[in-house]
Amino acid sequence: MKYMASIKRICTAFKFVRSSFYYKKVFNQQTILIRQRIKDIANSRFRYGYRRIHTMLNREGFKVNLKKVHRIYREENLQLK
Repeated sequence: MKYMASIKRICTAFKFVRSSFYYKKVFNQQTILIRQRIKDIANSRFRYGYRRIHTMLNREGFKVNLKKVHRIYREENLQLK
């Protein structure tokens, strides 16, 4: 069943901001490289947490936020057991 309603009306009904409806996530190449490097470090040094991995990334020249490292660390299920 298909309803004919405008995006403006639907967003208003659900109290959703229209700019969020049109948002498209941007993937850049550095994010993919950082994600791969985090997995490599976590696999080779399995006792390292996200804070130490963040320090190692900074030493290697990646300027990345600690919150981003933590988010990627959780998404990849790399938590210490």
